[in-house]
Amino acid sequence: MIHPDTELRWIDEQIGYGVFVTKPIPKGTIVWIRCALDITMTPAQVQALGEPYQPIFNHFAYFDSADNAILCWDIARYVNHSCNPAMMPVGEEIEIAVRDLLPGDHLTCDYAYCNIPLQCSCGEPNCRSLVQAADLQTNSSAAAKLTQEAIQCSSQVAQALLPFARNKEQANGLLTGQQELPSYSIFHCPTRL
Repeated sequence: MIHPDTELRWIDEQIGYGVFVTKPIPKGTIVWIRCALDITMTPAQVQALGEPYQPIFNHFAYFDSADNAILCWDIARYVNHSCNPAMMPVGEEIEIAVRDLLPGDHLTCDYAYCNIPLQCSCGEPNCRSLVQAADLQTNSSAAAKLTQEAIQCSSQVAQALLPFARNKEQANGLLTGQQELPSYSIFHCPTRL
């Protein structure tokens, strides 16, 4: 589930749609959470749907560390990649704003955490060109620092999405620092990348 202070906007022919901020969202705010309405399908279930469904999964799904396809039920499926993402993962089911976001900001994530390989042309000075799970190992200390700094702000901001957490105890533990952040390896699905 995507944060309520966002909307879907057309960007251009190359990128398509994207998710944009409509009201200020402070650093430390949960901007996406995997909720009960998101659809989770095993590789066998995806394959059983047949060929007509493959383009939908190829375009809109992301993959967890068990290679399950996750289809977000709302506009979260339109969150685009950036090598300088606006949000970073806190475990596998929460993404948190890693900087203050203003109206008009493009809400982006890092597709390496989603097990989605990508030829990137995001235009950021730190653009990696090829996005893949191996990036997580290379960039893990910088990403962890960014995420930790955002978590330190999380108790001081409203958390509209927290009630929708599938595991509220774990979500609270991660956001309060009572539970250690998992290493990058939880995001990596060896059979996918």
